[in-house]
Amino acid sequence: MQLLVLHGAPGAGKLTVAKELRALTGYRLFHNHLTFDLVASVFDLQTLPARELRERVWLDTLGTAARADIALVGIGGTDDGCTMVRSGCLSLDEIARLREAGAVGDVLGNYVDVRGTLIVAPHSQRLIALSIDELLRIGTVVAVASEREEPLAILGALRAGVIDVLIVDEGNARAVLEVGLAAPRDDAAPRSIQLEPAR
Repeated sequence: MQLLVLHGAPGAGKLTVAKELRALTGYRLFHNHLTFDLVASVFDLQTLPARELRERVWLDTLGTAARADIALVGIGGTDDGCTMVRSGCLSLDEIARLREAGAVGDVLGNYVDVRGTLIVAPHSQRLIALSIDELLRIGTVVAVASEREEPLAILGALRAGVIDVLIVDEGNARAVLEVGLAAPRDDAAPRSIQLEPAR
């Protein structure tokens, strides 16, 4: 099966892009609202059975996605206005704690520092997304940085080793090169570090 995984903030245009990609490639399209429509046809969405069924459908679908041939992902930043904060996935306190721990960016909610070390944070338990290990098992992971991104976020994501193809503009590419030369790769960096829950 050829399955393309798109991730982004609500209202970002994922469905529009997915429909165009489906038309161009013939890949299958699973839109997130299908899950809500399925569950809402049987349960009130605010009930426990509805949440359990919705999560089971998501997890089963993501399990399939983890066996995909290609994944299209974005690289997020860690500023107070980043997608994860704007979409309500993280609070301002949580993103601040991630920055304090050295996080410079994320791929599907998996935060990394500039060395590419994964920062495992308490919020990871409530996100439904592919992990770094699951992304590493996908044949080709394509990352797109289309707007002014933090070069440290792009560099950290590249150093995590999860990205096979980077689509980026010249300005971002030059900025990543400059930052990379100023912060050489550390092959002795740990693969992951654990961020403790806030007290």
